[in-house]
Amino acid sequence: MPDRMRIAQIYPHARIEQADRISDAISIVLYECSRRLAARHEVSGWVREIGKWSGTRRLDGFTLHHLPVRLDRLLNGLMLLDRLSLTPRGRPARTWPTYYLPFAVGLARRLRREKVDIVHLHSLAGLAPLLRRLLPEVVLGLHIHDHALADFAPGWGRRCLRATDFALACSDYVAQRTRRRLGGGLPPVHVLHNGVDARFLGNRARPAASRRILFVGRLAPEKGVHLLLAAFARIAGEFPDATLDLVGPTDPSPPEFVDPWRSDPLLVPLASHLARPAGYAAELRRLAAPLGGRIRFLGPVDNLRLPALLADAGVLAMPSLWHEPFGIPVIEAMAAGLPVVASEAGAFPETVVPGETGMLVPRGDGEALAAALARLLADGGLRQRLGEAGHARVRERFTWDRQVERLETLYLEALTRRARRAGRAARGRPLPVPGG
Repeated sequence: MPDRMRIAQIYPHARIEQADRISDAISIVLYECSRRLAARHEVSGWVREIGKWSGTRRLDGFTLHHLPVRLDRLLNGLMLLDRLSLTPRGRPARTWPTYYLPFAVGLARRLRREKVDIVHLHSLAGLAPLLRRLLPEVVLGLHIHDHALADFAPGWGRRCLRATDFALACSDYVAQRTRRRLGGGLPPVHVLHNGVDARFLGNRARPAASRRILFVGRLAPEKGVHLLLAAFARIAGEFPDATLDLVGPTDPSPPEFVDPWRSDPLLVPLASHLARPAGYAAELRRLAAPLGGRIRFLGPVDNLRLPALLADAGVLAMPSLWHEPFGIPVIEAMAAGLPVVASEAGAFPETVVPGETGMLVPRGDGEALAAALARLLADGGLRQRLGEAGHARVRERFTWDRQVERLETLYLEALTRRARRAGRAARGRPLPVPGG
């Protein structure tokens, strides 16, 4: 077994322009894992060209490669078929072999030349079967960052998982949903929670002194932002000094990823907003208008500026209507010492302990959301106690150092399993005939 592994982290959509200018969750995971693993191993990240970044550069101990995606842009135009409802339900264009096909072929050629030991594929499960065929000798792991693998056609999901040596899920919720949907006889799905960097733990808020409510995430219908605005309007008169800051881009998910089978009673009514994101953004502005400057739309904020906003807040609210796969903003807020009010859905019960680090409310229940926010706004001492307990919970369970230590162990276990299989296969081969 190698003491120093060659590890490739792959996510074409990653936006890592600078180490302290990252805002989307999967890019944060790739960056934080890569820079920590690079202290002991040879690590490379493989992403697409973006903005001024192309070619290869060094970043915090690892090498970041930006591969061209010219033909992929043309092929990915097939996603228009999803918008026109011309693709089979459960098999959107992003699951097709054509999605990032040239990127994957060029990537495999480079990885073979660099003799990598571990290929860590983030999120794009459809690339796993292709990479397995192109790189049969490497250990291939799939990092599942959402529940698409469980939500789409199960035959496709099983093919993707069978191509891997192991899989990682960002929460127990995602792992269980994947196992339940796809059945047995597949590679193991391990839980590897997301984490926080030390700067969030060192950035302490004073929630007892603040009645500022903070939301961090995409301003998208499934995130329940409209529900939060309505809840805030309901209690605003009771707390005239309370404010609400909305942090995040107007960046909708494709409707086929939110509720692909159109079966969730809380998401079905949002179909028109999911199809027309500009209309949802306008609706949020309309709901916020009566409260004027008490509600601010701050737009996307990267990981350099976010700690200061957390330090100035009193509560984080995450009222998602869909089942969140994880929700990094929750543990970032808890790390800073903020209490959290979140919907009782997805992975939030794994991070927020009701009555100890925050409050969980039924998914889609606007009255319960308003009541939980009102209770916290009325009691600064409660905000402080919950925030302190949340900080301790994150320090114990959700640091990146802890997660990467576990990740390294999983890599080694996968390499050991493959080496044993290779040894058994070698012993089972007939001996070569001299001169034959």
